[in-house]
Amino acid sequence: MGTPAQRPGRSAYPPDGLLATTLATLAGTPDDASQVETLLVTTARLAADVVEPVSYASVTATRAGTPTTVAASSHIAYEVDLAQYADRAGPCLDALEGGRPVDVPDVGAVMAWPGFRDEAWRLGLRASLSIPLFAASGVPIAALNLYAHDPEPMEALTRR
Repeated sequence: MGTPAQRPGRSAYPPDGLLATTLATLAGTPDDASQVETLLVTTARLAADVVEPVSYASVTATRAGTPTTVAASSHIAYEVDLAQYADRAGPCLDALEGGRPVDVPDVGAVMAWPGFRDEAWRLGLRASLSIPLFAASGVPIAALNLYAHDPEPMEALTRR
């Protein structure tokens, strides 16, 4: 029957390779192309599935001038995103607006974003990393939000 990559209907890439391919495709796609939404949804799903220390993932983008979760691997990620939108402050918004990764190695020590801190802590999350996502224009179009229960394995990811 062959290897999984050779079977009909299966991707030729392992999941982590598929995430890299999806991000590369997004980077070369015009910002307003219809497939951008599909690429963002795929990115959130794959990040939660293949990035080792990550418990949940979501993607935040601005729609009609308002930050919106366009994809989430779980309601937990969605709830943490909503807390940031309510306060108009948080790591996902800073990554989207600033175009730089924003790491939170210890959720309990966060002072700048109390809504994020309180909701993430309540839901058992202890670390996060928000990474801006870019399409062809080179301007951030979204932020990939990675949330983890265990901060120690997440530390290696945030250092990269």
